[in-house]
Amino acid sequence: VKSLSEEVRKATVVDRLTGLHNRRYLEERIDEDVAMVRRAYAYSRPGSRLHLHNSDLGVVLIDIDDMHRINEIHGDEVGDEVLIQLGAMLGRRVRQHDSVVRWDGDTFMALLRQVNRSGMRDVVERLQQWIREESFTGTGGHRFGITCSSGYCHYPLGELGHFSWENIVKAADAALRLGRKAGGDVAIGVSEGSQPLDKTGARLVVEKLAQAAENGYVKLLWERDLGEGSPEQKGE
Repeated sequence: VKSLSEEVRKATVVDRLTGLHNRRYLEERIDEDVAMVRRAYAYSRPGSRLHLHNSDLGVVLIDIDDMHRINEIHGDEVGDEVLIQLGAMLGRRVRQHDSVVRWDGDTFMALLRQVNRSGMRDVVERLQQWIREESFTGTGGHRFGITCSSGYCHYPLGELGHFSWENIVKAADAALRLGRKAGGDVAIGVSEGSQPLDKTGARLVVEKLAQAAENGYVKLLWERDLGEGSPEQKGE
């Protein structure tokens, strides 16, 4: 009976196609991760973050660009293989104590535990490059590549307690959508800006990310080979 219940439980938290954990698995465990971050900050010296190295939680949303085109050209079976292969590759590229889950459809989430926020940009941009270098097999043995758009953010953003875990995910998703709008194949990060992140700023980050950046509540970190700034600044 115990073995059967364990199998049933596993089926609810594992994605059938990729074999990765699913969104439900992460959402059931995230409170533990958030509590660990909060403890690290609670024990820190007031006004100082010097010894909080690798105490943050990183959220990276990775979405396959033009997945519908892959399905149209190569068929749904090849599209499924792309998801399986990409999920496996992402799992190999993160650290053992990090997690990669199939978040929603063509979107994966990498949850980076005990991360240094200043190093997240390097991590995500390396993932982007590894994805570009990955080769997939299409119909008739034809090899092809894919690109992805990524949005990422760190917890906490601003003062601890001002921005919930759920809003961190929404901020990463807003950055992902901004990248899609700019044409895809880009990673965009959300980090602290020059202005304190108050309630007004927090609402803007979730609802109007570009405006929040313009007002200084957050800083948008565009992938460096494209340069920082808005699509207009990059001539798009």
